Amino acid sequence: MSKIDELEKLAKLKKNGVLTEKEFQLAKKEILTNFQEDNENNKQLIKKQKKPSIEVTDVYVWIVAVAPIALTILLYLIGITDEMWISWIIWFAFNTIFCALDDSQIQKAYKVPPDLWYFGVIPVYLYKRSNIVGDNKAYFWTWLGCCFLSFL
Repeated sequence: MSKIDELEKLAKLKKNGVLTEKEFQLAKKEILTNFQEDNENNKQLIKKQKKPSIEVTDVYVWIVAVAPIALTILLYLIGITDEMWISWIIWFAFNTIFCALDDSQIQKAYKVPPDLWYFGVIPVYLYKRSNIVGDNKAYFWTWLGCCFLSFL
């Protein structure tokens, strides 16, 4: 029986003269106190459910965050600077692999990862991920800084 039903039943009993005003007020107070306690217990349960079942590490997302500058340096050292299409394929494959690894880790912990198509737009993926995990947006800003530096 819901708390509202209990209160309605009490009101009917009072109206029919079965309960005095004092008895009605005491019963009403008890129902409302129980309701508040139940409400607090529910809030605590919800908070516990929002916590991840496993710990999410930021290793993969930090690899993605520093990828623009790291890949630029790596491709320069290897000597792939003239073939832009090869650089794009390597960059796309690198981000796809590490975003998929990060995505699977978030999915295990939170059951709701950012949509995987966001890996094609890395800043959007990083921003959405930080909202889901509840982190600050440091890797988002790091990626923007590294991307800027890679163009210099």
